[in-house]
Amino acid sequence: MSDFDPDGEEIAHSFARSLRDDFEIDEERIVPVKVALTQEQVEDLQLPPIMSAKEGSANYDRFVEAYGNEVHELEAAPPGELQGFLEEAILAVLEKERFNPEVEAEKRDAAYLAAAQKSVHEMLSNLK
Repeated sequence: MSDFDPDGEEIAHSFARSLRDDFEIDEERIVPVKVALTQEQVEDLQLPPIMSAKEGSANYDRFVEAYGNEVHELEAAPPGELQGFLEEAILAVLEKERFNPEVEAEKRDAAYLAAAQKSVHEMLSNLK
């Protein structure tokens, strides 16, 4: 999630390159996704332009050619909308058949820990 501006459009790809280069992650396993703010979201939410794109940006020409000169801040979008964009993006790539068993295991672990904590607390209370 980043601003809709020349540099914001490049952040997801830059991060993917960093993962590849810094951590030697196979680039075929990395799929950068810009969840927000996209041109479509700007239009759907009817966000007003804040300013013009910075000409000094290395990504200026590419952005202006594709989208024009107007830029928009991520913070201009309502928080609930941003939350929805993020949830939709996560659910689109989440492998539920692998995720759900982990959630269930976490619930079992939490119940076990709560019972152990209660037992220790009771034992320590009886020492008084």
